[in-house]
Amino acid sequence: MAAGGVAGRADLLRALVAVHGKVATDVACESEKRLAGVLMLTLDAQPEQALTIPSADTEDDRPADDVNGQASPPTPAKSIRQRPPLSAAHFALVEYRVDQSPSEPVPDARLLQPLKLADCRPRETSGEAPFVPLVSRTRLWPALQRALARPHLGPPDVPALVGALSRGRTPLRLPRRRLTHWGGELLVVIDIADRLLPYEKDYAQLWREVSRRHGDGNLSLWVVNESPFVTLSVQRGRGRAVATRRPIPLPAPGTQVLLLGDLGLLAGDPGKAQAWQTFMQGLAEHGTPPVAWVPMSPSLVPEEAARHGRVHCLNGEHGMRPVRPQGAVNSANTAHLRETLLARIACCVRVEPGLLRSLRSISPASAAEPGLEAIVWSYAPVVAAGYRFCEIAPDHVATYRDRFQKEIGPAEQQEILRRTLYAHAWRGRSTENAELLIWRAHVPPELARSPEFEAPVKQAEKWFARFAAHPQDTPGDAPDYARDLLYRHGKDSGWVEANSTLLAPLWALTGNSEIPDGFQAADIAAARNAGRQGMAERRCWLQQQDDRFFLHPAPDEAVRWPGILYQGGVVCESSPAAGRRNSWIEAGDIPLPLPVGLATELSSISLYSAGRSYRFVRTPRPAWAKAMARDRHGLYLDVDFAGVVQRFRWIEPGEFSMGSPDNEAERHSDEGPRHRVRLTAGYWLADTACTQALWQAVMGRNPSHFKDAPLNPVEQVNWDDVQAFLEKAQGMLPGVKVDLPTEAEWEYACRAGSETPFSFGATITPAQANYNGDRPYDGGAKGLSRNKTVPVKSFAPNDWGLYEMHGNVDEWCADGQRPYDGELHENPRGPEDREAPRVVRGGSWFYAAGRLRSAYRDQWPRVYRSLYLGFRFSLRSAGQAAGAERLRHEKRSEAPEGPQDLPALPGRQGHGGSAAAEPPRSGVDKLLEKLGGAFRRSPGKKK
Repeated sequence: MAAGGVAGRADLLRALVAVHGKVATDVACESEKRLAGVLMLTLDAQPEQALTIPSADTEDDRPADDVNGQASPPTPAKSIRQRPPLSAAHFALVEYRVDQSPSEPVPDARLLQPLKLADCRPRETSGEAPFVPLVSRTRLWPALQRALARPHLGPPDVPALVGALSRGRTPLRLPRRRLTHWGGELLVVIDIADRLLPYEKDYAQLWREVSRRHGDGNLSLWVVNESPFVTLSVQRGRGRAVATRRPIPLPAPGTQVLLLGDLGLLAGDPGKAQAWQTFMQGLAEHGTPPVAWVPMSPSLVPEEAARHGRVHCLNGEHGMRPVRPQGAVNSANTAHLRETLLARIACCVRVEPGLLRSLRSISPASAAEPGLEAIVWSYAPVVAAGYRFCEIAPDHVATYRDRFQKEIGPAEQQEILRRTLYAHAWRGRSTENAELLIWRAHVPPELARSPEFEAPVKQAEKWFARFAAHPQDTPGDAPDYARDLLYRHGKDSGWVEANSTLLAPLWALTGNSEIPDGFQAADIAAARNAGRQGMAERRCWLQQQDDRFFLHPAPDEAVRWPGILYQGGVVCESSPAAGRRNSWIEAGDIPLPLPVGLATELSSISLYSAGRSYRFVRTPRPAWAKAMARDRHGLYLDVDFAGVVQRFRWIEPGEFSMGSPDNEAERHSDEGPRHRVRLTAGYWLADTACTQALWQAVMGRNPSHFKDAPLNPVEQVNWDDVQAFLEKAQGMLPGVKVDLPTEAEWEYACRAGSETPFSFGATITPAQANYNGDRPYDGGAKGLSRNKTVPVKSFAPNDWGLYEMHGNVDEWCADGQRPYDGELHENPRGPEDREAPRVVRGGSWFYAAGRLRSAYRDQWPRVYRSLYLGFRFSLRSAGQAAGAERLRHEKRSEAPEGPQDLPALPGRQGHGGSAAAEPPRSGVDKLLEKLGGAFRRSPGKKK
């Protein structure tokens, strides 16, 4: 491919070949073939494979010319040239469900009061959360004094002299007392690298002690960022800080040098540590060896770091004497402690330095390592850190909350929440309540119901319910809060799923069409449709046009498409190769395009509207199927069983009225009461009864009485015989369950959407079905009695492409008769114990016309055989996956916080403190905002 900015035709061809290969027929889309033509490029075509399949022009819909006992010749086939559609983008409705109840009880908005200002304010309104230093002042000061004191010789040491003489030793020189004192020049270098923000108050305290004890007169303060060679400001004596970029000059010999920072050891960059070692070496060679106080344990101090100066650790151990490194740093242990601390902070909305230190100190191992605070604070991109707080970045919250749930014990989970709520008692209620619901979603249910936390969790639920019920009356900018909360935590599907009812109204406030993973579709639809009046249900059809999908107001006359009910809007989930995408499609004029991408890139589409969910799955032609296509009756599949081809029709899931109305002629009592039946899964159903030819090919014999034509339906088979046939047929189709339809599935397919006694209307004649013409329906005229079976496909199919669902032979079903009760039933099945009779449906050539009605029921013992009893069978996937219950969504990966000047709810001002979101600042600005307030407050510093 050309490396420049302009691509030629050859470059485009190489891209085309790279995707589809060198064979022209491997290009899936006609548009891409046309592209090759536009580019005036020719691909070497592979010889096309010839397939013999039934002709769509001569196929099946017309009745045979002679059904008076003579078998019609098989439908002529024509040889056509085409690529086998093994991976054609055919989508089928495989699952249909109706909501029975909301995912959680929805509080009545009329019973909830709007949030008031007092409901959003912090629980603690005075001061701020107490600061816990790395080392207490009473322990720090003596150690600091020892480290910085100047040694000198004092008056004679009388006790030492007496002791020497008493032992008979004559001293060579008079012993003198060794004294230390403060004074002289002191140069202090403070590193304000972003990762050291958790120690800002510790170093501020240390600086104040030095300044108070030593005095300002002989002090010089240099502020650097990351490196001693990147200076920001200098302050000498009692003067003001002055911005500077010049390097730190070498001090006069005898000057004490104090370094406050991590010497680059916690930066994860050897170059930064090397810069500090070079600086310390220069000081030592100049006769002013430095003293460094680092916020870590001795285990993180390598030997080279202490080669040119004394290094003290702010961890409170070993009397804070200079460290003596023992060898290489144990990075594996440090990484383990880092991951543990990340899991502890995962359920926090925000983590201030004080809270980070509190959570670090939960266990002895992490409490002994202060350096973890800087390591975690700077652990990008997992952690997003600003000036005020840090947090787990949106792309990683789910991972670390999963670790919090699986790797941290219940007692520690409780202690984490205690410390988090204590630290955030000085924050707004929105922070605490969000953290309570996040924590509740990732701990065992019994933990959330414990006496200590049950009331706070319920209070948090009520707070969010009140917010969702009256967002317009909530203090602050409610949409901004909703956007911020879901952006930062919306990728935690566990939290979203556990609080779908509470969070869906917040999502609706954002105005976004993209839906985070975990939401219940019903909650999303309810939130978006809230307050809308008079939303009418409209029946639409999902239609595929080339590689796009549309909701159409009416079915295409030429092709049957799946129908859905559409109300207000549609929750749409699609599964392209790049990841699932979930979105809300607002009601509008139809045809309405679905924003799901190209059909060839999808594996499934799920739609939810009007309380109903529909799942469409891409159905490639199985390797064992001869053909797969869609015609005006819908999707079909041709399967070769040992040389005999049987066509199967895809029967979509749906609802229908089972049984007959009270006023239907020749009705029997077991056909009522009429009731609704819902079938939630689709299935493939043979478009004809099993023929004698097919039975012979599978079983090797023909038990039928009427053997004049191989396309006659097989009869003289009992239910157990059929089971043996199904078992053998299943062995020919890997991964497929071959079965009989249930009684409900059979009547659903027979009716094909009709409500009349017969699928083709309210009356019947011998021209429409094979039955006893001497016994017409409902006083109709007598007609032809054929007195035998006729070949399948002798009569026109129903609207779903199924032949002879009325007459010719009765058909076995999988289950026995169940009593009707008038209630709605989902996927009903009758008795299936070994002794139970099995249902037969459809009527036969021997029966009166009234027994051919769609609702007519009969049953026979499993061992019963008759010359008017056959069957048709179904195919189902043996490993068909259940429909997705939750939505999934690939979301953007950006900074977790917005600009700080966005309006905020009371109690969460300044929520946008991420470094990634803050505007760039100069070194002077950074000094004034960060260091100036901590070490020498300026009037303009925000408190």
